[in-house]
Amino acid sequence: LKHCAMEGQPSDPSSQLSPEAARELFTALAVAEGPPKAADAPEAPIESQPLVWAGKARPTNLREVLEGLTCQNRKVEVNPGDVLMAMVGAHPRWTLTAGALAVVKDVLRPLQLEVKPSWELRGHQKAGYNWLMSRAAGQMGALLADSMGLGKTRQAIAYILGIRAGLQASEKGEDSSAPKLKGSWGRALVLAPAMLVRGEDSVWQRELREASAQWQGQLK
Repeated sequence: LKHCAMEGQPSDPSSQLSPEAARELFTALAVAEGPPKAADAPEAPIESQPLVWAGKARPTNLREVLEGLTCQNRKVEVNPGDVLMAMVGAHPRWTLTAGALAVVKDVLRPLQLEVKPSWELRGHQKAGYNWLMSRAAGQMGALLADSMGLGKTRQAIAYILGIRAGLQASEKGEDSSAPKLKGSWGRALVLAPAMLVRGEDSVWQRELREASAQWQGQLK
Protein backbone atom coordinates (compact mmCIF):
# COMPACT_ATOMS: atom_id res chain seq x y z
CA LEU A 1 0.00 0.00 0.00
CA LYS A 2 1.56 3.25 -1.12
CA HIS A 3 -0.09 5.16 1.69
CA CYS A 4 1.54 3.08 4.46
CA ALA A 5 4.31 4.82 6.41
CA MET A 6 7.87 3.85 5.58
CA GLU A 7 9.76 1.94 8.25
CA GLY A 8 11.56 4.27 10.62
CA GLN A 9 9.56 7.30 9.49
CA PRO A 10 6.69 8.91 11.37
CA SER A 11 3.32 8.29 9.85
CA ASP A 12 1.43 11.09 8.25
CA PRO A 13 -2.17 11.33 9.43
CA SER A 14 -3.19 12.09 5.88
CA SER A 15 -1.80 8.71 4.79
CA GLN A 16 -4.07 6.67 7.10
CA LEU A 17 -6.86 4.57 5.50
CA SER A 18 -10.32 5.96 5.77
CA PRO A 19 -13.00 3.79 7.40
CA GLU A 20 -14.55 3.10 3.99
CA ALA A 21 -11.17 2.05 2.52
CA ALA A 22 -10.47 -0.19 5.53
CA ARG A 23 -13.81 -1.95 5.09
CA GLU A 24 -13.09 -2.49 1.39
CA LEU A 25 -9.63 -3.86 2.22
CA PHE A 26 -10.90 -6.34 4.85
CA THR A 27 -13.68 -7.43 2.49
CA ALA A 28 -11.18 -8.08 -0.29
CA LEU A 29 -8.95 -10.09 2.06
CA ALA A 30 -11.91 -12.17 3.27
CA VAL A 31 -12.95 -12.96 -0.29
CA ALA A 32 -9.40 -13.96 -1.22
CA GLU A 33 -9.06 -16.29 1.78
CA GLY A 34 -12.45 -17.87 1.30
CA PRO A 35 -14.90 -18.95 4.01
CA PRO A 36 -13.49 -19.87 7.42
CA LYS A 37 -12.33 -23.46 7.62
CA ALA A 38 -14.17 -25.79 9.91
CA ALA A 39 -12.17 -27.53 12.59
CA ASP A 40 -10.79 -30.87 11.45
CA ALA A 41 -13.20 -33.57 12.46
CA PRO A 42 -11.63 -36.41 14.49
CA GLU A 43 -10.96 -39.53 12.48
CA ALA A 44 -13.51 -42.24 12.97
CA PRO A 45 -12.07 -45.22 14.83
CA ILE A 46 -11.23 -48.21 12.66
CA GLU A 47 -13.71 -51.00 13.23
CA SER A 48 -11.92 -54.17 14.31
CA GLN A 49 -12.32 -57.17 12.07
CA PRO A 50 -12.06 -60.78 13.27
CA LEU A 51 -9.61 -63.21 11.73
CA VAL A 52 -11.00 -66.73 11.41
CA TRP A 53 -9.03 -69.95 11.10
CA ALA A 54 -10.23 -71.68 7.92
CA GLY A 55 -7.45 -74.23 7.48
CA LYS A 56 -8.22 -77.93 7.35
CA ALA A 57 -5.01 -79.47 8.68
CA ARG A 58 -3.35 -78.57 11.97
CA PRO A 59 -0.61 -76.01 11.24
CA THR A 60 2.94 -76.74 12.32
CA ASN A 61 4.38 -73.26 11.90
CA LEU A 62 3.31 -69.64 11.81
CA ARG A 63 3.52 -69.44 8.01
CA GLU A 64 0.82 -72.09 7.72
CA VAL A 65 -1.27 -70.18 10.24
CA LEU A 66 -1.09 -67.05 8.09
CA GLU A 67 -2.14 -69.00 5.02
CA GLY A 68 -5.24 -70.34 6.80
CA LEU A 69 -6.59 -67.07 8.23
CA THR A 70 -9.59 -65.43 6.57
CA CYS A 71 -11.90 -62.49 7.24
CA GLN A 72 -15.51 -62.60 6.08
CA ASN A 73 -14.72 -65.72 4.05
CA ARG A 74 -11.96 -63.93 2.14
CA LYS A 75 -8.22 -64.46 2.21
CA VAL A 76 -6.40 -61.63 3.94
CA GLU A 77 -2.80 -60.46 3.81
CA VAL A 78 -1.44 -60.38 7.35
CA ASN A 79 2.07 -60.80 8.70
CA PRO A 80 3.35 -62.49 11.88
CA GLY A 81 3.43 -59.14 13.68
CA ASP A 82 -0.26 -58.58 12.92
CA VAL A 83 -1.16 -61.98 14.34
CA LEU A 84 0.91 -61.56 17.50
CA MET A 85 -0.53 -58.10 18.16
CA ALA A 86 -4.06 -59.38 17.55
CA MET A 87 -3.40 -62.26 19.93
CA VAL A 88 -2.81 -59.86 22.83
CA GLY A 89 -5.56 -57.45 21.77
CA ALA A 90 -3.20 -54.66 20.72
CA HIS A 91 -3.85 -54.51 16.96
CA PRO A 92 -5.88 -51.49 15.79
CA ARG A 93 -7.65 -53.48 13.06
CA TRP A 94 -7.49 -57.24 13.55
CA THR A 95 -8.80 -59.49 16.29
CA LEU A 96 -8.74 -63.28 16.55
CA THR A 97 -11.76 -65.49 17.01
CA ALA A 98 -11.58 -68.12 19.74
CA GLY A 99 -10.72 -70.80 17.17
CA ALA A 100 -7.98 -68.75 15.53
CA LEU A 101 -6.55 -67.80 18.93
CA ALA A 102 -6.38 -71.48 19.96
CA VAL A 103 -4.52 -72.35 16.74
CA VAL A 104 -1.96 -69.57 17.21
CA LYS A 105 -1.35 -70.49 20.86
CA ASP A 106 -0.90 -74.14 19.91
CA VAL A 107 1.78 -73.25 17.34
CA LEU A 108 3.57 -70.98 19.82
CA ARG A 109 3.43 -73.45 22.72
CA PRO A 110 6.95 -74.63 23.67
CA LEU A 111 7.71 -78.24 22.84
CA GLN A 112 8.59 -80.65 25.63
CA LEU A 113 11.73 -82.27 24.28
CA GLU A 114 14.08 -84.80 25.80
CA VAL A 115 16.97 -83.14 27.61
CA LYS A 116 19.62 -85.68 28.57
CA PRO A 117 20.83 -85.54 32.20
CA SER A 118 24.42 -85.58 30.92
CA TRP A 119 23.83 -82.11 29.45
CA GLU A 120 23.59 -80.78 33.01
CA LEU A 121 21.18 -78.01 32.04
CA ARG A 122 19.42 -76.21 34.85
CA GLY A 123 15.66 -75.86 34.94
CA HIS A 124 15.52 -72.46 33.28
CA GLN A 125 18.07 -73.63 30.68
CA LYS A 126 15.88 -76.62 29.80
CA ALA A 127 12.91 -74.28 29.40
CA GLY A 128 15.04 -71.99 27.24
CA TYR A 129 16.19 -74.89 25.05
CA ASN A 130 12.61 -76.12 24.55
CA TRP A 131 11.47 -72.60 23.69
CA LEU A 132 14.29 -72.04 21.19
CA MET A 133 13.67 -75.37 19.48
CA SER A 134 9.94 -74.62 19.33
CA ARG A 135 10.70 -71.40 17.50
CA ALA A 136 12.92 -73.29 15.06
CA ALA A 137 10.21 -75.88 14.43
CA GLY A 138 7.73 -73.07 13.79
CA GLN A 139 10.16 -71.37 11.37
CA MET A 140 10.41 -68.34 13.62
CA GLY A 141 13.32 -66.40 15.00
CA ALA A 142 14.01 -66.01 18.69
CA LEU A 143 15.73 -63.70 21.12
CA LEU A 144 17.08 -65.19 24.35
CA ALA A 145 17.40 -62.33 26.84
CA ASP A 146 18.26 -63.98 30.16
CA SER A 147 20.23 -61.90 32.64
CA MET A 148 24.00 -62.12 32.78
CA GLY A 149 25.30 -65.27 34.46
CA LEU A 150 22.31 -67.51 33.74
CA GLY A 151 24.05 -69.59 31.09
CA LYS A 152 22.93 -68.19 27.74
CA THR A 153 26.07 -69.55 26.05
CA ARG A 154 25.29 -73.10 27.18
CA GLN A 155 21.69 -72.73 26.02
CA ALA A 156 22.89 -71.44 22.66
CA ILE A 157 25.21 -74.44 22.27
CA ALA A 158 22.35 -76.78 23.12
CA TYR A 159 20.23 -74.98 20.54
CA ILE A 160 22.91 -75.40 17.86
CA LEU A 161 23.14 -79.11 18.62
CA GLY A 162 19.36 -79.42 18.58
CA ILE A 163 19.19 -77.72 15.17
CA ARG A 164 21.88 -80.05 13.83
CA ALA A 165 20.07 -83.12 15.19
CA GLY A 166 16.73 -81.99 13.74
CA LEU A 167 18.18 -81.31 10.29
CA GLN A 168 20.18 -84.54 10.16
CA ALA A 169 17.17 -86.56 11.31
CA SER A 170 15.11 -85.11 8.45
CA GLU A 171 17.86 -85.81 5.91
CA LYS A 172 18.32 -89.43 7.02
CA GLY A 173 14.71 -90.16 7.97
CA GLU A 174 15.76 -91.08 11.49
CA ASP A 175 14.05 -90.51 14.81
CA SER A 176 15.47 -87.81 17.03
CA SER A 177 14.69 -86.12 20.32
CA ALA A 178 14.78 -82.84 18.39
CA PRO A 179 11.92 -81.86 16.06
CA LYS A 180 12.52 -82.62 12.40
CA LEU A 181 13.48 -79.47 10.55
CA LYS A 182 13.59 -78.57 6.87
CA GLY A 183 16.96 -77.89 5.31
CA SER A 184 20.45 -79.31 5.54
CA TRP A 185 23.16 -78.91 8.16
CA GLY A 186 26.20 -76.88 7.25
CA ARG A 187 27.78 -74.62 9.84
CA ALA A 188 26.61 -72.46 12.70
CA LEU A 189 27.75 -68.84 12.69
CA VAL A 190 28.41 -67.30 16.10
CA LEU A 191 28.57 -63.50 16.19
CA ALA A 192 30.11 -62.30 19.44
CA PRO A 193 32.77 -59.90 20.72
CA ALA A 194 36.25 -61.19 19.86
CA MET A 195 37.20 -61.60 23.51
CA LEU A 196 34.42 -64.20 23.90
CA VAL A 197 35.49 -66.43 20.99
CA ARG A 198 39.20 -65.87 20.45
CA GLY A 199 41.73 -68.08 22.19
CA GLU A 200 41.51 -71.38 24.04
CA ASP A 201 40.55 -69.65 27.28
CA SER A 202 37.68 -67.63 25.77
CA VAL A 203 34.14 -68.18 27.03
CA TRP A 204 32.87 -69.94 23.92
CA GLN A 205 35.92 -72.18 23.54
CA ARG A 206 35.69 -73.24 27.17
CA GLU A 207 31.93 -73.83 26.99
CA LEU A 208 32.32 -75.88 23.81
CA ARG A 209 34.97 -78.11 25.42
CA GLU A 210 32.83 -78.68 28.50
CA ALA A 211 29.73 -79.38 26.43
CA SER A 212 31.63 -81.83 24.23
CA ALA A 213 32.77 -83.74 27.34
CA GLN A 214 29.33 -83.73 28.97
CA TRP A 215 27.32 -84.60 25.89
CA GLN A 216 29.86 -87.09 24.60
CA GLY A 217 29.66 -85.80 21.07
CA GLN A 218 31.87 -83.96 18.64
CA LEU A 219 30.62 -80.41 18.25
CA LYS A 220 32.49 -79.53 15.06
